[in-house]
Order: sequence, then structure tokens, then C-alpha cells
Amino acid sequence: MPQISLENARKVRREITSSNIPTMTERLGGRLRHSEQLVKRLFEWQSTLDRRTYVKTQPYSEAMVREYNQYKAESKTVGPARKSYSNYRNSVPYNAETTEQGYQLALLALEWGRRAVRTAEGRLRFLRAYTRAYQFDGVASHIREADSEVAACRKAHSDAQRWYDRIFTNEFNRLNRINVDMFRSAGNFENEARRQNRINRDIFR
Repeated sequence: MPQISLENARKVRREITSSNIPTMTERLGGRLRHSEQLVKRLFEWQSTLDRRTYVKTQPYSEAMVREYNQYKAESKTVGPARKSYSNYRNSVPYNAETTEQGYQLALLALEWGRRAVRTAEGRLRFLRAYTRAYQFDGVASHIREADSEVAACRKAHSDAQRWYDRIFTNEFNRLNRINVDMFRSAGNFENEARRQNRINRDIFR
């Protein structure tokens, strides 16, 4: 098998790890986990409500109207972001994407995830601030809608991680599967993969 230079290995490491995708993915994951926990707490709170004593706030205050319109407007951006990601993904040859295409797919998935979680955060924040903003049955429906947006963020976050994984795999293959000692010398790719909780032992053989 042809050998490559240590300098080439270092160059590939710099190209991959200089990307801000891992940081963006980590931040989105933090927002996702926070929203997941909040959805759970709000469902628990909703289960304690009593239909007999629950009274909806009427009418909405100006602040309520403003915040309601804000999260509704944000919700309209999720679909287009998802469509942009899906359209680009469908345009890329299956299992044959280039490193550049992998970067773009990860970025588009992250944008979809950010828009989804921002909408979920707006919905959840609104309900926490205005606990009587909906009819009794509407409270659970509102939380379910937020939960659906959290699920969209979860899928986008997972896809972004997957595309970043594939960038590593593609580069390893392009460099004739450099042996593990070469990666250690070049900056320890194995630790980078472990840090991302995404390691494929076959890559390092």
C-alpha cells in the first residue's frame, strides 16, 4: 500500500479539525438537551392541571400577542430549512459524497436544527411565562407541538454528526487508511474521533 507523508497527514488533520462544525454541533446539542428536559417538565406540570378549576387568560396582553407572533413567525422558517437540507441531500450521489459536500450537508442540517430548536424554545418559553394562555386541552397540544420541533432538531443534530463522521471516513480512505501511529504523530485523530464519540475501529486498521 502506498505510504503518505507525515506532513500530508497533518494537513488533513488541520483541514478537518479547523472546521467549526464540532463546536456548532455541540452547542446545538446543549440547546436540544435543555429543550428535551423542559418538555418533560411541562408535560409533568400539565398532568397536574384540573379541568374544573382551570381558566384561560383573556384577553391576551400586548406582550403576549407580541411573543405569540414571534414564535409563530419562527415556526415558519423550519420547513424551508428542512427542505433546503433535503433537496441538497437528494442531489448528492448516495454514499459517494465528496468531503466538500459532506461539509455542506452538515451545515444545512445544523441550520435546520437551529431553526427547529429556536421555535421549540419560543413555544416553551411562552407557556412558562403565560401558563393560562390556552384552553385546557390546548395546553397539552402546545407542548406536543414543541416536542415535535424538538424531535426535528434531534434528527437534524444526528444527521449533522453523521455527515461530520463521514468527512473523517472519506479523508481516511482518500489517504489510503493511514495507520494509527501516523495519526498519533499527526495530532492524534483517534482521540479526536473518541472526543466526538464516533470511532470506527476499522478505519484505524
